[in-house]
Amino acid sequence: MTEVLRFESDAGCWEMRRRAPAPALRGIVAGGYCGWSESVSPAPVRRELPTAKVPLIFDFGAGYRVGGPGQPIADAPTYQSFAAGLYESFAETQACGPTIGVQVDLTPLGAFRLLGLPMSELAGRGVSLAEALGRDGGSFIERLAESRDWERRFALVDAELTARLRAAPAPAPSVEWAWSRLASTGGTAAIAPLAHAVGWSQKHLIARFREQVGLAPKRLARVLRFERFTGRLRGARRHGWATLALDCGYYDQAHLNRDCRAFAGCTPRQLAARMLPGGGWAGG
Repeated sequence: MTEVLRFESDAGCWEMRRRAPAPALRGIVAGGYCGWSESVSPAPVRRELPTAKVPLIFDFGAGYRVGGPGQPIADAPTYQSFAAGLYESFAETQACGPTIGVQVDLTPLGAFRLLGLPMSELAGRGVSLAEALGRDGGSFIERLAESRDWERRFALVDAELTARLRAAPAPAPSVEWAWSRLASTGGTAAIAPLAHAVGWSQKHLIARFREQVGLAPKRLARVLRFERFTGRLRGARRHGWATLALDCGYYDQAHLNRDCRAFAGCTPRQLAARMLPGGGWAGG
């Protein structure tokens, strides 16, 4: 079943369509597919926060400017379709005009399998999606763009990713187990016991995580804690910051404040004020 969200204002409108992936892709795709169309003038600047997901952006419109902290969005490089690895600070995006496309968020190990790349090569940066998908990637993006029906687009993504999965090597079982423990605890699992449990040194666990996930376990744990915090922030009606910090695995509110400034460029209270309808965060 496809969920449809629509938002209109005097500046224009956007629409999102969300659908679950094929059953074979559960655990590979994080969440579901998101199709969008947007025509807003002036185009808003959005702040993209660090998460433990690897987004694949199939854009068939005017493209997006994508910049980092301290970079004026007007000077940022423009991307059409792109993939972004795990990163440890925010990015800001702005559509260059009317745009339409599909976003697929992968788990890090799902991206490692489907893209066939060391995830360290994607960490902290974006690359052309045609390049990330490798051979036949460009032709798949063209077929997706040529389709005019959302269900057909989602079916094409299902078919492409399922075919890639059948030919993909599995990640190291020890990395998969350690990743699962970190993810299920929201980044609060201690690293040394994870390494001990799989019979590896911490140095070896760090090396394999960088290869197959993109970040060292300790850095990934920080991202997971912050992602847990932003999820709780969306669902909270009132924000008791100290309690929220402890619930998300922080030592205290000051610890949360430091990570929020590092990852979002603002305080938790300021971040709460940046929430946008339907998901996302206001930039600028």
